[in-house]
Amino acid sequence: MLWKYILVNSNDLSHIGELSQAKGKKLEVVLDKPGAASFGYPMNADYAEAIQPYKTGIKAMRWNRLASMVAGHAVWDCMWSGYVMPIGETVDANSMAVSCVGWQQRLAKRFVRREKNYTAQDDGAIVQDLIAEMNLPATPAPESYPVVTPAGSNPNTPTWLSWGGTQPNEGVGGATAYAPALRTKQVTKYTYAGSVIDELMAVENGGDIVVDPLTRVVTWHRKYRRIKDDVVLGFQWGPRNARAFGRNIEADSQVNYFVASGAPGTIPQYADDVAQQSEIGLLEENVVLADVRDNNVLLAYAGGEIIVRSDGMITYSVQPFPLPYKKPSNVPEPFVDYRVGDQIRLTAVHPPRVGIRNQAIRIFGMSIDIDDNGVATIGPLQVAP
Repeated sequence: MLWKYILVNSNDLSHIGELSQAKGKKLEVVLDKPGAASFGYPMNADYAEAIQPYKTGIKAMRWNRLASMVAGHAVWDCMWSGYVMPIGETVDANSMAVSCVGWQQRLAKRFVRREKNYTAQDDGAIVQDLIAEMNLPATPAPESYPVVTPAGSNPNTPTWLSWGGTQPNEGVGGATAYAPALRTKQVTKYTYAGSVIDELMAVENGGDIVVDPLTRVVTWHRKYRRIKDDVVLGFQWGPRNARAFGRNIEADSQVNYFVASGAPGTIPQYADDVAQQSEIGLLEENVVLADVRDNNVLLAYAGGEIIVRSDGMITYSVQPFPLPYKKPSNVPEPFVDYRVGDQIRLTAVHPPRVGIRNQAIRIFGMSIDIDDNGVATIGPLQVAP
């Protein structure tokens, strides 16, 4: 699995050159988040002067082994892209540490210029409207703060992001239809668009957002997930293709009596786990969903919180063995056999405390270390049951 970083102009993603002298390359790909990349670079190397915050970015390119064999020449796929942010320069050591963040982060620094009210609208339509608002070439009346559309950028928008629509889920047997989720939400003036979208992803049955690294087209998914039951990781079991396994039981978030309150005129709804209360006592929590005007939505939200949090928030850390990804192999290859968002299977055995068998897990994050020869090693996968 070979990788390289290409320095690009942020406005149109045109190539400046390959950063062949980059050291300590790292890449973080995270579901629903911008992701990040970092590397060290000599201050007097090729293209060093061009590396600037916001103005330039990188493409993280992965060598496609199978496509290269078919094409008869090297084929490189862009797996992630983003723009340069902090740069730490150690001049006496002729070195700089460069950090980059994904394009989605642009929405964290863009605010709405007028109040927006959404009533019983699909959350995908809300995201579409927010992106359109951020990309308006002129400020909505009667505001006086201008929005300038940069000439020659790609996409030709102030955010460099464009709307690509909602997408169907991917599951067993192929794609299933996109399922709308109606939300009622008030967005006050000067609220950052990124924070509103984060809220829409965090609620029960919220969506997933994806930014294409080559086109910067934004798509919205009810669940960005493929069900890959044929991808199995085993720790001290079966294929034994996981060299490390960890489990984090975050008990502070555990709750067995949950009350959801909504907008004026609604009735607070609750859900509870009576059996657990008799064992460990009452663990209560209340949340106010000021935008919700439907009692059924409040009830579903409370019930979902009990289902997800009755045992606390449990996450796993699974690190596959870094074997060569050549077929046949019992080590599944990241970005080929599975990607962020996918559901795969895990068995981890370590008596008497750990006996997880054929558990469906969803991958929320991957970390990749790339050595000086471009060879990548996958770090612990961030997953949850």
